[in-house]
Amino acid sequence: MKNKWIEVAISCVCLMMITACGTGGDRDNDKKEKSSTKEGKVIVTLSISEPEPFYEAAERKFEAKYPHIDLQIKSFKKPGEKWEAGEMDKYKKSIDVAMLAGTSADLIELSGLPAAKYVSKKLLLDLNEKLKQDQTLSQQDLQMNIVDALKKDGGLYTLPASFSLRTFVGDEAFLLQSGVTIDDENWTWQQFEQTARKLVELSGQDGKEPRYALTAQPADLTLVEQLFDRYSQFVNRKNQTASFDSPVFIDMMEQVQQMYKDKVITDESTTESSQLFYSDILASADDFIRIPYMYFSQPKFLQKPHAKGETGKARIILPLELGIQAKSAVKEEAWTFIAFLLSEDAQLLSERDGFSMLRSLNDKKLEDMKAQVKKGAYKLADGKVAQVAEKQFDQFKTVINTADNLQELDAKVLSIIYTEAPFFFSGHKSAKEVAQLIQNRVNTYLKE
Repeated sequence: MKNKWIEVAISCVCLMMITACGTGGDRDNDKKEKSSTKEGKVIVTLSISEPEPFYEAAERKFEAKYPHIDLQIKSFKKPGEKWEAGEMDKYKKSIDVAMLAGTSADLIELSGLPAAKYVSKKLLLDLNEKLKQDQTLSQQDLQMNIVDALKKDGGLYTLPASFSLRTFVGDEAFLLQSGVTIDDENWTWQQFEQTARKLVELSGQDGKEPRYALTAQPADLTLVEQLFDRYSQFVNRKNQTASFDSPVFIDMMEQVQQMYKDKVITDESTTESSQLFYSDILASADDFIRIPYMYFSQPKFLQKPHAKGETGKARIILPLELGIQAKSAVKEEAWTFIAFLLSEDAQLLSERDGFSMLRSLNDKKLEDMKAQVKKGAYKLADGKVAQVAEKQFDQFKTVINTADNLQELDAKVLSIIYTEAPFFFSGHKSAKEVAQLIQNRVNTYLKE
């Protein structure tokens, strides 16, 4: 009973907050005053889910450079604390309530949070003008392909400190030997299936053990990979409705299942030489050599199979993503911190994971790698000297500088699919039954 009354109370508070957001607007914001310390420093708060070494290191450098600002990092979890069941939902709800009320931190770490929902409710500041007017940053040096991918209806509401890329790689040596041509700029998942079947068949000629298109990949992951560039077809963010019970989604599930039945793809772990393609996340320039050259002697970076009209270029993954609360009284100071994170001072911090948001730093790293390879000093994890053609480094740069595929899938929706889809792939339920279960659960979640 006590829990029920708490829920009612929270609902009432949320209702009042939503009403306030709709009527108070900027007038409430104008009444706010900057908070300051006893020493007269302007306080800027940053909300994060758990301790983050990069932010802690950046805080020290930032405050040394801007002594008039006191950045205060507020973490939901304490150092060393583990996430318990239900705590992540509790954290997200607390951020939702604070954002609606305009009482959240000035800066919000949005990784894993529904940024699109906050944008639709005008709870995040548009950073476009801030970025254009900032004199401390060179837009020519910024990875603007990443920045542009973040824009929503022309607005820019979040910026990352770094990024990673999910890439798709093929065994170029075998592709050339097979004579099969791939138009990866335009190939769909259906065309990938046709090509993969042909390559698997060719790989098994002359008494050889057939290879797989992909290995060690569960069917539900393959399903989600296909869903990435078609998410808006099944989830309408504006109307908060889903259509996973459609024939298109059911067909997608059945197509994935058939590829596993026919051993085009397998969820079993095999030797590296058993697969024809490989998909993985690259988190640094070193990964361009360290990962694919362990699988193929001659890897070729390809566009991922994708739906017509969509991009198959490397998918952008943002480990850290900051936004400014629209009602913050210290917008200028909050922006100063974001701009600092994009500066060389912060981008050179060893605690930063992923590719740099500065092209010059990414280019320098690739040039250093090229020099090591040329001298025969660059070794793979197994101790072998990496044999990388010089032209490959140009392709590495192209992959980084043209990546534009940023899909914002709701983590909760993905969790529902990962939970329900295995019942179909294991044969316990039909595709139609599972699709209906996903539909019901996602619709319930979207209406919460």
